[in-house]
Formats: sequence, structure tokens, C-alpha cells
Amino acid sequence: MNQYSRLSCAITAVLGAHTASAARQDQHGYTTYDAAVGVKKGAWGVDLVGENLTDTRAQLYVNGFDFVRLVTVNRPRTLGLRLAYKF
Repeated sequence: MNQYSRLSCAITAVLGAHTASAARQDQHGYTTYDAAVGVKKGAWGVDLVGENLTDTRAQLYVNGFDFVRLVTVNRPRTLGLRLAYKF
């Protein structure tokens, strides 16, 4: 039986956009942590996966062109189970 694990870290520094027709929209950098742990036996495998484990809310895009400030944020904490079969 093979066992494996993976831990990854994504650090993104986002710079605010500046145009002549819109006010500068500052965005802060953020860090997310993802992990996966699984086992494999023969052709079958099962993984427990998690994304954004600290449930960080990050601004991915800020729209300052409308009368209302619109912000797009990243996905919240996501946990799942992945089943695999190798043919």
C-alpha cells in the first residue's frame, strides 16, 4: 500500500489597478493553503483534499468603473473526497 501526502502554499501579491477614468483600487496580498492526503492499493486510490484551509477571503478583482464598488473574492474553504481508478 502506497501512502502519500501533499501540502502546497500559494502566495499572491495583487497590485491595484490605476487608470485615468477610475480611482485607484488597492488590493492586499493573500496566502492560501491547500493539502491532499491519500492511499492507493492496486488500481484504486482515495484522497482527502482541502483547498483554502484557513478560509482566507481575498479580493481577486475590484471593479471601480461602476457607481457601486464590485469585488470578486476567491472560493471559500473546500473539502472533498477524490476516488480514482487507474486503467
